[in-house]
Amino acid sequence: MSLSSLGLSVGSLQRAVRHGLVLVVLFLLVHRLNAGDLTELQVTETGGVYHIKMVMLVQAPVKYVRGVLTDYAHIYRLNPSIVESEILPSPAPGVVRVRTLMVGCVAFFCRHVGRVEDVRELPSGDLQAEIVPALGDLKSGAAEWKIRRRGEQTQVTYQANMEPGFFIPPLIGSYFVRRNIRKEIMTSFKRLECIAKTQASIDSVSHLQLASLGIDSICNSQCNASIEDCQ
Repeated sequence: MSLSSLGLSVGSLQRAVRHGLVLVVLFLLVHRLNAGDLTELQVTETGGVYHIKMVMLVQAPVKYVRGVLTDYAHIYRLNPSIVESEILPSPAPGVVRVRTLMVGCVAFFCRHVGRVEDVRELPSGDLQAEIVPALGDLKSGAAEWKIRRRGEQTQVTYQANMEPGFFIPPLIGSYFVRRNIRKEIMTSFKRLECIAKTQASIDSVSHLQLASLGIDSICNSQCNASIEDCQ
C-alpha cells in the first residue's frame, strides 16, 4: 500500500513525525520544571470588601507571563470557573474592556458572576484593572499586576480589592468566601505558569502555535496533577 493511496505525501508524513517529536520534547521540558514558589498570599475582608495580595515566583520568562495575562480573548484558560471571556468595545484609547463570566460556588451557594474590567498596560509593563460596576455583578473593585524579571523567572505581585454586588447568605460567611477566593487565585496562577512555560518550551523547539498543540489539554493535565496545592 502506497502513501498516496492513504492520502499522504512524504512532506505531510515528515511534518507529522516532526510534530510528534516536538510534542515529546515539549512534554519533557514542561514537566521537568519545578512549580512556582508562592511567597505570600493574603485574603482579608473589611466591611464587605475583599482584599487580596499574592506574590509568586513564576518559572517562566517575563514576556511569556505578560503574554498570557494580556491574552484577554483566551483569559478563560486561567481558570475552569471562567465559562466565558470576550473583549468589548474600548471606552478610551489605551484601555481594553474585558468581560468574563464565572461560575462561583461556596458550600451550597452557587451563582454566575459577570465581571467587566477596564485594563491598562502601563509603560513599565505592569497591568491595572478597574471594575465597571454598571456592567457586571461587582459593586466595585480594582487590581494591579506588577511583573518583574528575576533572571529567567518572573515575580508577579497581584493586589486587588472587590466588593460583591449580590447577596451572600449569612450561613456562608466571610471565612468560606475568603477560602474560595484563595483557591481560585491559586488555580489561576498555577495555570498562568503552566501556559507561560509551555509557550516558552514551544518556542525553544519549534515555531508551532499554541492552539495546534492542544494547550488546554496540556495545562489541564499538569494543574490537575497537583490540584492539592491549590486548596
